[in-house]
Amino acid sequence: MPIELTTEYTKERLLRFQRVVAASQKGLWIFLALCTLFVCGCYVLLDTLGGDAERLLFYLILIAVLDVSYLLLFLVIPRMTVSANKSLGTVVRYVFDQAQFRMEANGAMVNETAEMPYTVLKKAVRARGELFLFLGRAQAYIVDISGLSPAQAALLRQSLAAALGEGRVRWPD
Repeated sequence: MPIELTTEYTKERLLRFQRVVAASQKGLWIFLALCTLFVCGCYVLLDTLGGDAERLLFYLILIAVLDVSYLLLFLVIPRMTVSANKSLGTVVRYVFDQAQFRMEANGAMVNETAEMPYTVLKKAVRARGELFLFLGRAQAYIVDISGLSPAQAALLRQSLAAALGEGRVRWPD
């Protein structure tokens, strides 16, 4: 069953990974949107009732600053820093077996070989021909799976789901 894949860490791949990480923070984005809507609604309500809208305006500005800072943190800053990422240009060869995977990374800053069981992974997310094998909240291996046959993709997905559980593998068809 060994499946061998090679991935070069390019700027586009690293940016796609940053978008996947930002998208996984759905609870945070929903909370920020609800807070903003609540403060805006209170501002409009107090303004129409003739209440103390000036004080609420301060909170509205504070919430807007928080929203903008989170947008910068998750969307803008990663775009600016990805060009200086030390893993850029690194070529990683992955070999996937039934219960474990092996990776060999070769690049300007990295020369590493590791063999790991799937159980060290927190989750696996497939997005647009790439598989992100998360080791933590914002740390993952990026695997180019665009060259997999449908049978190989199904086998890899089954191996990951068996080791991690269906709930920790996001692999839309």
